Amino acid sequence: MIMGNLMHPEFKKSNSVTLQGSHIKKLNGHCQLPYLSKGENYMKKIGFTILRTLILVIFLCFTNAAFASDQNPPPRPEKYYVPFSAPQNYIDHEVHFKDEMVKIGNHPIYDFNTPNGGIGNILVIEGKESLVILDTCVGADHARIAEERLRKITKKPVEAIIYTHHHADHVNGATAFTTAEDAASGKVKVIAPENFMTEVIAENQTTGPIMGLRAGYMYGFLLPKEEEGKHYHIGCCGFTVMGEFGMIEPNTLIPIEGITEHVLAGEKFLFFYTGGESGSHMAVYMPERKVLFTGDEIQGPTFPQLHSLRGTKPRDIIRWVKAIDRMRDYDVEHLVPSHAYPISGRKEVAALLTDYRDRMQYVHDQTVRLINVGYTPDELAETVRLPEALRTE
Repeated sequence: MIMGNLMHPEFKKSNSVTLQGSHIKKLNGHCQLPYLSKGENYMKKIGFTILRTLILVIFLCFTNAAFASDQNPPPRPEKYYVPFSAPQNYIDHEVHFKDEMVKIGNHPIYDFNTPNGGIGNILVIEGKESLVILDTCVGADHARIAEERLRKITKKPVEAIIYTHHHADHVNGATAFTTAEDAASGKVKVIAPENFMTEVIAENQTTGPIMGLRAGYMYGFLLPKEEEGKHYHIGCCGFTVMGEFGMIEPNTLIPIEGITEHVLAGEKFLFFYTGGESGSHMAVYMPERKVLFTGDEIQGPTFPQLHSLRGTKPRDIIRWVKAIDRMRDYDVEHLVPSHAYPISGRKEVAALLTDYRDRMQYVHDQTVRLINVGYTPDELAETVRLPEALRTE
């Protein structure tokens, strides 16, 4: 459906989409972002900022709890006590986040699903003499669990690490597979989009403190494990968002324009910028194996976060839709997202990609239509609903 069809009462699927350009303005003078050649220092600053924020969140929570306990509130009357419970469909949804390794078809490609419960999968491509790691989970402590399991399969060295984008649950486990020294020397390639460091700083450092505080609420850091936190999980991704900082700065950058080819571990990889779920996002395709790695452009077994509650940079929904349309141009037998399980079969992959982009565009287009009619934000939230054909898979 194109923008001209906004007023049509029935939603129709279409390959057409209006792409709205997105530009990053360079700020001058005292507002200019720090020069990126000192990336290692910024890694340390970003890690410190995140850690400091989380410590502050925990401190405030416990301080408030202690203050509340000092006030000696009256006990809750027994008649008002209700045991905590979670909807069964939420509990059943946990099946998507089982800590296990899945092989992609008959290919030497291994998908470590939420290792140690940490959000973010680790994908390993085994070549004849070396390995390629694609995305590295939310923390080095979780990634080391996957690395130990990997070493029971193969002892081959790591030739390259690929980041699909800059979010922490895709980059923080890199040191489980190589060292900063090997990356700095070029012994191991660390591959990412060319705007990777710009997006890391703009999103994780510039507004890191408030985003970290909101994340405390969004991810339920302090929910009691045996009560409200008993069945808690993140619908797209898994259980644990905390992890040891282990990101390594990229040394090989992929241009935003065009398609870039690399041969890694003897395998051909095509890299292309997508920029949907995050500004630094790219997808990776292996043409000889017909395997597509989508990162978070396919955001796991749930409706995509069109905007994150923790307050990340705004996501361009039309650009995200266009990103998926680019993926649909490829001949794909196995679609491998960085959250939850892979999808196999040409028809199954095509159906998932089409329905996924249609859901997003429907919400976007109907929201714009109703804004122009005069609906308020609260009215929009209560009114926009997916049609029956798009509600279930």
